[in-house]
Amino acid sequence: MTRTWSIRSAVAAWLIAGTWAMWPHETLSHNPITTTVLFNREIVALVQRKCLQCHRDGQMAMSLATYADARPWAVAIKEEVLARQMPPWPAEAGYGQFANDVGLTTREMDFLLSWVEGGAPEGIDLTPPAFVDHSSHWMLGQPQTMATARQGVTVEANSAPRFHRVLLDPGLTRETWVKALDYRPGDPRVARAAFFTVVETGEYLGAWTPWHSSTELPGGVAFRLPPRARIAVDVLYRGAGDTVVDTPTLALYTTPEPPMRRASTAVVRASAASGDPLRLSGRLVLPRATTLFALRPEMQQGGRTYEVTALLPDGSREVLLRVQRFRFDWQTPFIFRQPVSLPAGSVLEATAEYEESAAPASRTFAVTITQYPDVPARVPLMTAHDHEHGSASVPGALADRPAAPADAADAGDGETAWFCPMHPDVTSSEPGQCRKCGMTLVSGRPFDTRDYRLAVSLTPRAMKAGIPVRMRFDVRHPSSDAQVRNFELVHDRRYHLFVVSHDMREFQHLHPDQQADGAWTLDVTLPKPGAYRVISDFLPTGGAPQLLARTLVTADFAGELRSQDARLEVDTAWKKTVGPLSAELTFDPPRLVAGQYGHLAFRLSDATTGEPVTDLQPYLGAFGHAFVLSEDLRDSVHSHPPEWRDGREISTGFGGPEVMFEGYMPRPGRYRVWAQFLRRGELVTIPFTFQVFTLDEVFGRR
Repeated sequence: MTRTWSIRSAVAAWLIAGTWAMWPHETLSHNPITTTVLFNREIVALVQRKCLQCHRDGQMAMSLATYADARPWAVAIKEEVLARQMPPWPAEAGYGQFANDVGLTTREMDFLLSWVEGGAPEGIDLTPPAFVDHSSHWMLGQPQTMATARQGVTVEANSAPRFHRVLLDPGLTRETWVKALDYRPGDPRVARAAFFTVVETGEYLGAWTPWHSSTELPGGVAFRLPPRARIAVDVLYRGAGDTVVDTPTLALYTTPEPPMRRASTAVVRASAASGDPLRLSGRLVLPRATTLFALRPEMQQGGRTYEVTALLPDGSREVLLRVQRFRFDWQTPFIFRQPVSLPAGSVLEATAEYEESAAPASRTFAVTITQYPDVPARVPLMTAHDHEHGSASVPGALADRPAAPADAADAGDGETAWFCPMHPDVTSSEPGQCRKCGMTLVSGRPFDTRDYRLAVSLTPRAMKAGIPVRMRFDVRHPSSDAQVRNFELVHDRRYHLFVVSHDMREFQHLHPDQQADGAWTLDVTLPKPGAYRVISDFLPTGGAPQLLARTLVTADFAGELRSQDARLEVDTAWKKTVGPLSAELTFDPPRLVAGQYGHLAFRLSDATTGEPVTDLQPYLGAFGHAFVLSEDLRDSVHSHPPEWRDGREISTGFGGPEVMFEGYMPRPGRYRVWAQFLRRGELVTIPFTFQVFTLDEVFGRR
């Protein structure tokens, strides 16, 4: 089983949002050790890469720097991550790719949960890598100009989140071109975000968050600052345990010559639609070919959701950003991993929703767009190294930057181990079988937890329902950006593709073909206009399993994206007939619990005679495949029958009448499963909708 939490994203602060005030849960001191995941190997690398910007002494939240620090918080970490309280990354995965995304990858989630559930072992015989603290120096080297606030900002103890504007004077006596910025709060315990604007022009320059301190424009691109320009810094503060005074400093990296392309900003302002004061929308037409570098949404208290969509002249549309759970206390810019090029005449649409409790005066929404004239392909873009170290940057753009120390996250990149393709948290130093499902272990680097890069292109780009469209998938390594050409065979295929309509009424399980150039392609016909979730499942040779989601919208869909959201109803009967098969579904335990392992068992019978089916044929190396997706499209499971059971049956040639699938649902809520079986040459897909409960619901606790 491969799992994805489309958090696709953490933490520069896992629990920063309030868990500093939460007492640690049980310490697991008496739990048996049932996992191969160790703090001093997998977990420490994850924590150093995504947590210690905030979770160490002197920073915003409790320390997770050592095993002794982190172990008492293990259960609390699991609960906060599964509840999506942390990390504080709001963007829904599949609607855009961002350089400053701090969400947990699938493998990071696998390792983290396996470590907590397996007794939180330390790995006492291993020496954890030393953490490299970047906060003591400027990430992009020595800046040409710095500006420090003349007077600090007093932040009262335990005060609620609020913005405070600080004016900085960098002392610029002439026109200046800025290609990068860095920022340093005076007291990192209280600053959660900062946004920079030129006072004289109103132009937005960039932002800072604890997990992404510096921002660098692509080579040959810069902002213009007029002589004697001042910079307004809007800082989001939240009080610490005592009253503090914050005195921030802003660093500017400048170029002496005018750039080839001038960066600028534009604003999409949304206003309430007629008859619906809680629904806001706005549009901006791009008169010339433009490249988008970043988005900065502005929303007030009481906001709920927002999204930004690009409508292209050929009729195609691309959802650039979607946020379903806005939190005022955690705000961030969205810096594209690869800047987005849009042709002249493209339209940017921004929509937002507010809660009914929001004050009418606060119901505003705007998106500031950082843009520049369309960039030729020869201009270098951001590198994986820069993403890993928290800056969107370009090779050679700042030649005087210091050499960055080796990242602890890369330490495991060259370490080969044996692991299960379905359970990548199960690792071994030698070949064997998975203790969970019996599948043969494969060789690779499971400790490299990064997502690979996946580019999806369409021909024609403006796809329409009922008309075949060619989908092309290009996989690239997260470090080198080199094309990946070698993939492992998993259940008889090297690439599994699931296409599910957003309303979850349409489902396809497909298998692209690899072309001579290394890319994967297939022709797909979408049955109706609307939005579709396209989920790729593959295992790069020498890498770790990938389950990567994208959302595509047909050009002939004219409605709002929210109209496509699924509204599932739990089945009331657990026996269903589709074509020649009837299936009865049972659960173990009878009520599945979020965050705990369970099973879905199908008992199959002939739809005509009612006799038990005993002549199932192997389909893709198993007697069944099951794909499970949550109602909000965030959590998915690709499951097969355990090989220790299925393998023996396959050797006899036929299977049935019972087929059992492993199920791990991370959050409570409604899920839909599509179970697939092959009998007498006919593939049958049988869907069910079921509920996953909390422990309190199971035991009747309030």
